[in-house]
Amino acid sequence: AAINRRGCLDDTRRDGAQARAMDEWSTVPTRGRKQKADVLPKDYPPTRPNDLRPNDLRPKDTKDYSSQDPKDLHPKLITSRLSNATNYAAIIEVFKRHGSSFNEINVTTAWSQLGKVRSNERAGFFRVEAPTLMLLLQHTGKVMPRLDARGIANACYGMARLGFEPARPTMVSLGEEAASRIGEFNAQNLANTAWAFATLGTPAPQLFDAIARESVQRIGSFNAQNLANTVWAFATLGVSAPQLFDAIARESAQQVSNFNAQNLANIVWTYATLGVRAPQLFDA
Repeated sequence: AAINRRGCLDDTRRDGAQARAMDEWSTVPTRGRKQKADVLPKDYPPTRPNDLRPNDLRPKDTKDYSSQDPKDLHPKLITSRLSNATNYAAIIEVFKRHGSSFNEINVTTAWSQLGKVRSNERAGFFRVEAPTLMLLLQHTGKVMPRLDARGIANACYGMARLGFEPARPTMVSLGEEAASRIGEFNAQNLANTAWAFATLGTPAPQLFDAIARESVQRIGSFNAQNLANTVWAFATLGVSAPQLFDAIARESAQQVSNFNAQNLANIVWTYATLGVRAPQLFDA
């Protein structure tokens, strides 16, 4: 067999871009012109399935938290990894590796992210990761005194969205903490906290009394979603708060153009269920 310029047999088995590149290079005339540099195509060498490394086969949304990561990772890096996690397995993996370093912000971020777990995945998730979730609840209790109003509201909101029923005792403790610091809560925090307790079916009379008092004072800062969620939460748990209901009805009548169909249906259902007259609202 003939030998080409690279010293390779012409009948050597070569594939794809590599074969084409080498054949084109070997047929360049060498007499009467300056030899060009050996330029290979951008896709050289060709990538075949057998050439892939293990990490190349991982899903794009799976973070690779290797064992080289220090156990005591900086809290800001932990928050970043939790925020960038796109599935519950990645969130749980961060806690398993760095849970001992979680501060109060990491805890609330973890619960907020876990609250995004799809409803059709929760049953399997609970079966596999219930022990880890219990550890996260214990850690939540440890950092609870350092949580601010937003942190308390977000933690409760995440637990409720996740629907993890063993979280109820922790939520009750969070509710007690919230009731003692209710003046720190803004409209969004008040509405989200009330919604969370109602969604998880967790009565908290002291907390709801505090939410009712504070909400009446802040009613002008509630948006349509806040108004609908708050009155729905009180109705769902059967908590009577006449002053709050009157205030929400008046404010809702003024903002009725801002209500979407779902919010409007919820608030009408709530007042009908409560048997509370709200002529201003219903006229609007």
